[in-house]
Amino acid sequence: MERILVVANDFPYPMNNPVSLDTWGRIQALKRLGFVVDMVATPWTTPSAEDIRMARQEVDQLLIVDRQRDWKAALSWQPYQLQSRAGLRTADLSGEYAAVVLEAEKVAPILRNPRLRARKYILRLHNDEARFAREIGRSSKNLLEKLFHATEAARFMIVTPFIHSRCHALWFVSDFEMKEHLKKHPADERKSFFVPAAIETTAMRRQSLRGQKVLFVGTLSLPSNLRAVEWYIFNVHPLLCTVPEYRFVVAGSTRGASTRALREMTQRHPNITLYEDPADLEGLYRDAAVFVNPVLRGAGIKRKTIDAIQSGLPVVSTLIGIEGSRLEPEKHVLIGDSAQSFANRVRRLLNDKNLGQELVTSAQDFLTREYDQKRIIAQSLSQIAAV
Repeated sequence: MERILVVANDFPYPMNNPVSLDTWGRIQALKRLGFVVDMVATPWTTPSAEDIRMARQEVDQLLIVDRQRDWKAALSWQPYQLQSRAGLRTADLSGEYAAVVLEAEKVAPILRNPRLRARKYILRLHNDEARFAREIGRSSKNLLEKLFHATEAARFMIVTPFIHSRCHALWFVSDFEMKEHLKKHPADERKSFFVPAAIETTAMRRQSLRGQKVLFVGTLSLPSNLRAVEWYIFNVHPLLCTVPEYRFVVAGSTRGASTRALREMTQRHPNITLYEDPADLEGLYRDAAVFVNPVLRGAGIKRKTIDAIQSGLPVVSTLIGIEGSRLEPEKHVLIGDSAQSFANRVRRLLNDKNLGQELVTSAQDFLTREYDQKRIIAQSLSQIAAV
C-alpha cells in the first residue's frame, strides 16, 4: 500500500475548529481510498494523551514538531507563521511517499527538509494567507495587531509564489479564491482543484426548528468573528426584539483569549446568551431555529455556514459568509447584506418553519452531492498522477 504524509499546521484532534475538521476529514478520506497515512503536526498546544491515542487510530506514524515562539522571528522577511514552524526543516522523517499534503502554506518549511522524499507535493489552501492576514488586521481594534497582520500579509505575498511553484497540485477550499488565483496565474490551471471543506456526508441531521432562538457559532478569538457578532448585536438584533420569544445565542471556542468585551456586550441584553468553550454544540444546534453568519470580512471558506447546514439549520448569511462555497442564495441560504435585509430574512425564517426545512433539504442535498471528499480527492489524485 502506498503512503501519504499529511503535514498539519495544528493537531487535528479534537475537531474543535474549521481547519481541524477539514484536515481530519481528509485523513479519513485518504484512508478510505486505501492509502497508509502518516502525519506530522505542529500544534499550538501540546495534545493530550487521549487526543494522540485517537489520532493514532487513523494515522500510522505520528510526529509532533513543537513551534518556536521567539519574538525575533517577527523581524524576519519570512512570515512569522513559517518561522514558528522552522522545526519542520529538521524533523526526523523516514520512508518515501506517493504524495505529501501540506495543510496550509504555514507548514512549507518541511519542503526544505533533506529527509523528505515524495513523488508529488500537494498544497491545501484553506485561505489566501495574505488576504486572510490583511482582513484579520482590518477587523482588529488593536494597533499592534493591525501592524503585525499587515506585515504578515506583505510577507506572504513574497513567499507564496515560491511555495506554489514547488507543488504539483493546489487544493483550494474556496472556489472564489481558486478563480481569483487563476486570473493572475493561468498557467496553474492544470494543477488547481476545487476541493471543498471535508464533511461527513452520512451525518446530515434534521432539526425540529422549534422555538425562536437564533444561533451563531464561531471561533471567538478571531477579530472577524467578533466584529460580525458586534455588527449583529448593534444593528440587527434591535430589529428582531419585537418577535415573541426571540433570543440570540452566541457560542464558540475562545482558544484561551480574553472575551471580556464580548461578555460585556452580551450582558447588556437580557435576550442574548453567551456560551464560551461549550462542551456540547449539538444541544445548541438542536434548540435553535435559525443560524446566522453575519461575517463582514474574511478569506477562504466560512466553515460555520457548512457546519450549520450539516447540523440541520437554515442559514441567513452575508454574501461574504458563503463566498467560495458554491452555495446559492435563496436556494440553499438566505442573504442579507444590510441590517434591515438581514433582519427581514431572519424574521422570515422564524415565522415560516416550512421554508427553513426546504432550505435545509436543498442545501444538504447539495453538500452530499458536491462535497464528497473521497470522490473529489480520488479524481484529483488521478489527474495529478497523469500529469
